[in-house]
Amino acid sequence: MLHPVYLLTGSALLGFVASIAAMTLARWLGRTERGHLVVSLGLIAVTVAAARVFELSVVLALLAFGTLSKNLDRRHDLLPVDFGWIGQLFVVVLFVVSGASLNAAALATGGTLALVYVLARFAGKSLGVMSLTYLSGVRRGAAGLLCLALTPMSGTAIGMVHRTGQLYPDFGAKLAAIVLSAVLILELVGPIAVQFALRRAGEAAEDK
Repeated sequence: MLHPVYLLTGSALLGFVASIAAMTLARWLGRTERGHLVVSLGLIAVTVAAARVFELSVVLALLAFGTLSKNLDRRHDLLPVDFGWIGQLFVVVLFVVSGASLNAAALATGGTLALVYVLARFAGKSLGVMSLTYLSGVRRGAAGLLCLALTPMSGTAIGMVHRTGQLYPDFGAKLAAIVLSAVLILELVGPIAVQFALRRAGEAAEDK
């Protein structure tokens, strides 16, 4: 019971410390994009190492780091940093590392449950959006398009599954088969759904 509390609290605290360090170093360096890129990469490496040493969640620590850096930076000392191909490379590595632990049989079995999960996820999000339409002032047609636009799934789920597999190997293997199958489905369906929703809402230009 105490281990999940330790993971959540410790990871959030580590992310908070990293965000304070980022803002302090950014203030000291001044508004230089290259300097802020180096600071961000350095603190990411330090945060990952510290999470490993204290057996915390790397994904939660980095998520807390990014979220708190954005919301606690009242003076706007931190500049937006474009990681470009570096960020894409990390996502590819995450997919490869997580997928390497699966076998074809587990992936095929998890595919059916993943489809159920995808449908339940879409239904849950749609129910939440549609039930709050009146309070938010969004018209019903736009709310339906918003439901479609929320179809994609974040790659953070893969990192969480990878960490779960390290802590609980048996449960993690079963969970990974479902989540990775769901991510595979949503990586194919998600972009199409978002493009359709944006075009119908008039937020994207038609191809010429």
